[in-house]
Amino acid sequence: MSSIIPLFPSAVMVCSAKHTLSAGEEAYIRKVEYGDNSGNLKSSSDRILEQPELAAMQAFVQKQIKSYTQSLLKLDSSIDLYITQSWLNKAEKDQYHPLHNHPNSVLSGVLSRAAASSLRSDSIDSIRCFLWS
Repeated sequence: MSSIIPLFPSAVMVCSAKHTLSAGEEAYIRKVEYGDNSGNLKSSSDRILEQPELAAMQAFVQKQIKSYTQSLLKLDSSIDLYITQSWLNKAEKDQYHPLHNHPNSVLSGVLSRAAASSLRSDSIDSIRCFLWS
């Protein structure tokens, strides 16, 4: 009988912590410039978390990365992974998020807005982290 061996599993951490957007973060995100992307829109900057207005969000993400690397990957606490790229995607009506990869990444993550009854939710729902091989 055949069996399945989880040889290349992808570990996904769905964080229990949430980051509530400040009024300043919300205002900054709303004024970000976007350009065409394959299937949707992408922020002009690919280092969006380096903006001073998003410093608290970057600190939140960095804390989640530390949790993932120490809890799941069991890396020594002296080893710090850092964010090399960050951007925003926005899908208008009839747009979609295209299949893509992140070359040269040890870890990738997503921040997604909370799926609330209102599209104006002010809470980041979760960051999903996964390891690329």
